[in-house]
Amino acid sequence: MEFEQHSLPLSHLTFMDDSTLISSSKSGIKDRLSITAEFYTLNNIQANSAKYVLLCSSDPSSVISFGLSPSPLINDITLTLTSLALNTSFQFLGVWFSLSASLQFVLKQARSMVKDMAAFLTPKKLLAQHVAYLLLYFLNPSFNLLFP
Repeated sequence: MEFEQHSLPLSHLTFMDDSTLISSSKSGIKDRLSITAEFYTLNNIQANSAKYVLLCSSDPSSVISFGLSPSPLINDITLTLTSLALNTSFQFLGVWFSLSASLQFVLKQARSMVKDMAAFLTPKKLLAQHVAYLLLYFLNPSFNLLFP
């Protein structure tokens, strides 16, 4: 039996936007980070660890070092991250969160949403009915999430 080899041009550029690792313990995050590092090595993916965001409710605003599991696939076995402060907000799946559960955070988000929509609508030539429609169907549902 003979085989023929065919070539097919393929793109070699891969883009991964966000990865989320969730665990109830530091050791769980360490294991997930080790698996992620091996996956990145196997797939020739470069990740910028300076952009990693660590959320830790038990130890906010602290530097935490993770000793990754030894593996021939992992070059740097120590990963040091700074956890977010309690009053810092973060976005997950398009929804903003803050560990402080502060009303000021919610009001700040509402103000930001109104300002963003106003900046978007200002250069448009819209009638009052158009603006009312946009506020009712786009901004109002967001406010219902913020103020249930």
